[in-house]
Amino acid sequence: GPDARAVVWAHNSHLGDASATAMGAAGEYNLGQLCRRAFGSACVSIGFGTDRGRVAAADDWGGEVRVKTILPSRSDSWEQVFLQAGRERSLTRWRDDPELAAALDIPRLERAIGVIYRPETELRSHYFEARLGAQFDAWVWFEQTGPVTPLTGAAAEGAPDTYPFGL
Repeated sequence: GPDARAVVWAHNSHLGDASATAMGAAGEYNLGQLCRRAFGSACVSIGFGTDRGRVAAADDWGGEVRVKTILPSRSDSWEQVFLQAGRERSLTRWRDDPELAAALDIPRLERAIGVIYRPETELRSHYFEARLGAQFDAWVWFEQTGPVTPLTGAAAEGAPDTYPFGL
């Protein structure tokens, strides 16, 4: 109905507005850009970032998941800006702060780590140019992160892709 709400949890590169990134410059779209276009200010997009830590990821799609060490962020990245702010964890909101949004609306590298993480080719594989102030409405920062812990046991035969939630 007209009062329905949804929360979508996905990778930064899917939820941030692609028009504020190298993706958009290449003519690509993503869910965040399409939602912002369709729902306007009713769409709130929140990005996540970290400097270092560990991640559960594979080398390639369909590959075996391993716990890997995340390299410290590059000096020319948004992650480095938040690291230099000196807070271990934070939520920074600029949706209603045009001055802060403008300060964050400059091109800088942003790191994308997801299902795949290749530290040996990190610049080429995981960094892209983004204007954070236009890409998101807010940013959740963790100076150091840890890997997710998989659920124990396997999904039952024929279980939906949304196991264990069944939504």
